[in-house]
Amino acid sequence: MEDIVLSRRLKRLRPPLCLRDAVITSSRRWEKRGILRTVLQMWWLRTLFYFGISPTHIARQYYGS
Repeated sequence: MEDIVLSRRLKRLRPPLCLRDAVITSSRRWEKRGILRTVLQMWWLRTLFYFGISPTHIARQYYGS
């Protein structure tokens, strides 16, 4: 969730920029769980974070342990 905190802080300084550089990531989670399920999980985890749930609890939900 540190990316969310960083994004919020940076937005206060200036609007986001669109960069042209490509980013390479793994699609394994998306392929394994499907697009809808993965998107819903990401929004659920962000909701938990918004309501102050501990990062440890959120990480357990993300990694499934």
